Amino acid sequence: MSSLLRPRIRNHTWEFPVHHMRGGTSTGLVIADAVAPREESLKEELLRHLMGVPLHGEQPGNKQITGLGRGPATSNKVFFASMEKTPSGPRLVSTLAQLAAEHGRIDWSVNCGNMTSALQLWAFDSGEVEAKVGRNELEVRNTNTGVVTTSRMVIEADGSFVAVVVAGRAPANGDVPHAIHVNCSSATAVNVVVLSSVSVHNKVFKHDVCGIDGA
Repeated sequence: MSSLLRPRIRNHTWEFPVHHMRGGTSTGLVIADAVAPREESLKEELLRHLMGVPLHGEQPGNKQITGLGRGPATSNKVFFASMEKTPSGPRLVSTLAQLAAEHGRIDWSVNCGNMTSALQLWAFDSGEVEAKVGRNELEVRNTNTGVVTTSRMVIEADGSFVAVVVAGRAPANGDVPHAIHVNCSSATAVNVVVLSSVSVHNKVFKHDVCGIDGA
């Protein structure tokens, strides 16, 4: 871990560091797994508080005004992220928690390709991976499904991300600028190409969490 913030108590209130991000059509949180509770029951309790879903039972019509969730399933996602070493270099490990506004049950069986596109930015912003000028590539291994994806982002010399307007057709090589291209050649080898994705300016629990200009 490099610059990961730690949970703390301030003014008799727990403050928990998160990245509130958009990936594709989804929004949600990315949390460093190293600072999360180890016990699944405590981890789920934390998620219910963070996202504003019922702590117990059902709550039809819940607006999630006490948390960071935003109603539909596409805005009720939380990734726990960490890094691991492989022979080919560092690889990000992701675990998705899928929540719902009206109940407190959490689905640990699914993955999200859209939110996965934000994980490389989390790695850059957290100092887990050094962002370099040019093409950056990072493997992401999802523990929910076993799927391994490859995230690619292009960074200009001034630190900005390449943002190319898609005019209705993709380049011949299949890389879709400013979007996600998924090659489903096999169940465990999904190639996700991301050349520019997320624009995040947010403050969560009084911490600056991210300031990446993209789409």
